[in-house]
Amino acid sequence: MSFAAFAFTIVHNKYTYNLTTFLSLNHNTAINNSLFLSQCKAIIRGATMGRNQRRKGGNGEKRDRNGDWKADNRDDQTLHNAALEKFYRGKVIAEEEWETFIACMRTPLPLSLRVNLSLPHAEEVANFVGQQLSTVFTTTRLPFYPRGLGFQCDASRADLKRNIEHKHLKRVISALNEGGYITRQETVSMIPPLLLNVQPGHRVLDMCSAPGSKTSQILEALVGSQNSGVVVANDVNSSRLDVLNHQTNRCPGAHGHTIITNGDAMMYPLMPDEDSKFDRVLCDVMCSGDGTLRKSMDMWSRWNTLQGADLHSSQCRVLTRGMQLCKKGGVVVYSTCSLNPIEDEAVLSDCIEKSKGSFRLMDPSTLLTGLKGQQGRYNWVLTTKDLDAELRTMEEATAYREAREGKGFAYRPGMFANEERLKEQNMHHAIRVLPHQQDTGGFFIAALECVSEYPNSTRPAPAMAPEKAFKPITEQLKASIRTSLGLPETFPYDNLYFRNEVAREQKIYYICDTGREMMSLLQANVAQVGAKIFEAYIKHSNDKLRFSGEGVQTLAPLLPANFIVKTTDAQLLLDLHSVGMNTSVFCRRAGVTAESLPVHSFVLETPLPNGLDCVRVAAETNFSVVTAKLFDWQVTLLKLALGQPLVDAADKDEGGDEKDDNDATAEAPES
Repeated sequence: MSFAAFAFTIVHNKYTYNLTTFLSLNHNTAINNSLFLSQCKAIIRGATMGRNQRRKGGNGEKRDRNGDWKADNRDDQTLHNAALEKFYRGKVIAEEEWETFIACMRTPLPLSLRVNLSLPHAEEVANFVGQQLSTVFTTTRLPFYPRGLGFQCDASRADLKRNIEHKHLKRVISALNEGGYITRQETVSMIPPLLLNVQPGHRVLDMCSAPGSKTSQILEALVGSQNSGVVVANDVNSSRLDVLNHQTNRCPGAHGHTIITNGDAMMYPLMPDEDSKFDRVLCDVMCSGDGTLRKSMDMWSRWNTLQGADLHSSQCRVLTRGMQLCKKGGVVVYSTCSLNPIEDEAVLSDCIEKSKGSFRLMDPSTLLTGLKGQQGRYNWVLTTKDLDAELRTMEEATAYREAREGKGFAYRPGMFANEERLKEQNMHHAIRVLPHQQDTGGFFIAALECVSEYPNSTRPAPAMAPEKAFKPITEQLKASIRTSLGLPETFPYDNLYFRNEVAREQKIYYICDTGREMMSLLQANVAQVGAKIFEAYIKHSNDKLRFSGEGVQTLAPLLPANFIVKTTDAQLLLDLHSVGMNTSVFCRRAGVTAESLPVHSFVLETPLPNGLDCVRVAAETNFSVVTAKLFDWQVTLLKLALGQPLVDAADKDEGGDEKDDNDATAEAPES
């Protein structure tokens, strides 16, 4: 046998590809030219398709021969798992409901969203959103969501994204989402923050917070109070913190109430005393995720009966630490996107037992009126991985393992149902949301009230605490802010933090009073503090600062009135976004005098219709030229207010899968 190497160059769509292939040749082998050429085309197609298409396993061809989008490929043969049916059918899911349940699990998850509860005209925004959605989809309001501000459509997110005719609606929804007016979020994901019942001034810990949709929902309850209340959002995965930071920054004015930490929830540092603990703690723990089968189709082939058992111990540790961090009178909410009792009732029961009476389950019915769900269970059965045995007690599990000479999974006593104890703990107060009941994903949720201090749950701060990444600004930096921006002495300088006084690109962050107090108590690794409100526009300089567009919603209420320039000319903002404008022209169009403009940076705002309040942007004057940078969502809403088209002819002709403005923050599996 001999080997021949062919190196050749192909020019395709203005790109050049150097391809080398090794062919095995002998006297019985002939090169099939058509096969060879088809393989070359496949290589080119793989090289030219988008990164996302390769990652998603796509073949670079998203349309059929008629140019229509391909439907979501789902079939009963692929979406089937014998172990799943053996474990749940007739046990967790009643026999008479099974066919309805499994049929629902094989359908795409419907698009759902909620309106920001903290908006001053939230109902008006909801009416506008409902009107926009109803032009394309059949839309209903979620019965359990407060004030009717939650929506669910009869189509999936993919339907909105892929259909060319929906581009206008998609851009409106994306802009409203990026602006913090709405949040695209799974219906069941909205439940835990509602059950927390967060009030203004509360200190809240979200232990496993990324990607952040629940965290942003919690923050909305704190925005009403300017200087009180804080959310500490933690996640163990540092690569998800940027998405978390972006999500929390969307809610207008909420980022000043946020501290993001990076650490293992199972070992989150304890607080120094009972008074410094949290009023609310959310434990949305990692789980097997079988409640997400409607959107995670690859899980159908991977699911097995031991996935939940593998996670049980870690889930117990996270919930236990959450209970230790909650103060007396506070509330801990435990949730998973799994339907498995080993991850749900078993974890709750085990942790309540270990709390020695300091926690009890709460009745959630008054906070979740209209939500359909199954009460927590008093009994369940475990199925072995090979499906050859069902285990109801620890004794049966021990005997099963001994019969196999110690081989097999090592079950723990807390995984099995203790019916007497479960009834004493009022496990019926927990809720299991089944997908077919309200056309949602699967979910489990429970609320625990702290009735007394958890034993041995405080730890004094170390005498030599490690230096934190974020520090209060120095007097020198304070003087630089006053000099470069002209802010008065009454500005809340004590609430400003920074990373490095001689940073290459200086950034100054604002945190509310409660957040500042929390910064002195936290012993966790802080990755982000508050909202970025000032930034350097000349590198390595603290004397050349300007307002940051990212934090303008937080900054505006803190500024004196002369730093806010209001105009009704929405086109003015769009013109500034395209190119700078002479100061005299700007003043004439904005209806202000040049003398009234701040020395350098100011906030420019214009009202919006439909209850959307206003668009605020950070503007600045340099050498008699006014400039401002708008975000894409602001451009979209301004065009909408002016009646300008959001989709031009080129977009309609091109079609295709345009980049989603919200891809970075789309709801991802949180468990």
